[in-house]
Amino acid sequence: MTLLLPIIIVFSIYAFYFVIITYQIFKILRIYNRHKRREDISEAHKFFMFRRNDLQHWRCFKKLEFYLSAIFLLPTRLTLLILSSLNLIILIKIFSYLKKFYIVRVFIRWNIRVYSRLMLFLAGFYYIKTTHMKLTNFIANYQENQKSYYPLIVCNHISWVESVFLMSKFSGSFIAKNEFEKMPIISHIGVFLDLLYIDRSNGDERQQILRDIGERVKKKNEIPLIIFPEGTTSNGTALLTFKKGSFYFMNPLKIICIKYPRKNFNPFLDDVTGMGTNVLLSFCQFYNSMEVVEFDVLEPKNLENVDKWEDYAKVVRMVMGQCLKIKQVEMGYRDSLKYGEFLMNKKGKKTKKIRSLEKILSNS
Repeated sequence: MTLLLPIIIVFSIYAFYFVIITYQIFKILRIYNRHKRREDISEAHKFFMFRRNDLQHWRCFKKLEFYLSAIFLLPTRLTLLILSSLNLIILIKIFSYLKKFYIVRVFIRWNIRVYSRLMLFLAGFYYIKTTHMKLTNFIANYQENQKSYYPLIVCNHISWVESVFLMSKFSGSFIAKNEFEKMPIISHIGVFLDLLYIDRSNGDERQQILRDIGERVKKKNEIPLIIFPEGTTSNGTALLTFKKGSFYFMNPLKIICIKYPRKNFNPFLDDVTGMGTNVLLSFCQFYNSMEVVEFDVLEPKNLENVDKWEDYAKVVRMVMGQCLKIKQVEMGYRDSLKYGEFLMNKKGKKTKKIRSLEKILSNS
């Protein structure tokens, strides 16, 4: 009888979890199914780079994988993630007062790298294929050197996965949206990674972040600053317009290209549900696949006829586009907002974000 009661309690808790998670997955899939029907409208096709391009593969077998993983894998994965997150937060809290010591910063950043790789493993990225490519394969007459220091890393942007992977590999600093400054894990990690936060709706702050980048790259930092030059996420089928922050100061940089070969699930951070749902669906995979291409350091002074940041950005964009074998489009963050507005049936009504963004652009 003494053993029976704990068994009944555990079974009841799991049964409750089973009902809740099954309902949540059903609701998420129903939202995406409705979203797919809305995307069939011809007007949506011009936003192909912001569309979730894997929904047509979410048939019976794929939906079964969502359900089975959510029921059997997700509890263990989330438990391990929560425990590792708490461990990291406690470590950071303990050592935050000793941040000025180099050995402490190295120790905490190593823990952040381990935590980031564990998070990817729990999300099904058991193995990450990494390939090294030479810049001379893409840039004619480029003279490569053995330069090892680079203040910047640039990478294409599809989902939350790139940020976690780059933390696991480089312990780099990021430019993040100001909303992340209050998020539990990211706010703690930001203490030791020296994150730069930006409010995209504030024109003055956008200029300030450019000045902050300039100050960061002028001095030789312990860790590189990682920038997603597109400024927002796409579904990986195109490269968006590059912003000037990564290239304005004409510093050497390292190019990273990332793609997700698995056809029936793309961790693309879409406008349909949000990051929480996106992470949940990523964790509801038996496995995920990811391929990374890493280049040597690109030195702008070794490039022919590159005197302005626009030329520098054009070269980097060309290398990334050819490496990923995707097209370049002149669209960006404002277009992604318009597409989100279109999806939410708000056509003809400009959201507050779009109005403030257009005001900034018209004054700049």
